[in-house]
Amino acid sequence: MISFESDYNNGMLPEILEALGKTNSDKTSGYGFDPYSESEQKRKSDKAVGQRECRSVLPDRRT
Repeated sequence: MISFESDYNNGMLPEILEALGKTNSDKTSGYGFDPYSESEQKRKSDKAVGQRECRSVLPDRRT
């Protein structure tokens, strides 16, 4: 049977909802220039020590 139910009908994990609540009033610049992107880039770079340079790129979700 094929199901066309949207995953938007489901709730989110409580941990995600809590994290969103903590950052809801934060004001940031665009993707790649905000503290969250910088933190993720540093985390990935720290793991890639001795390897080629790595760069995080968040997907563009505009419609």
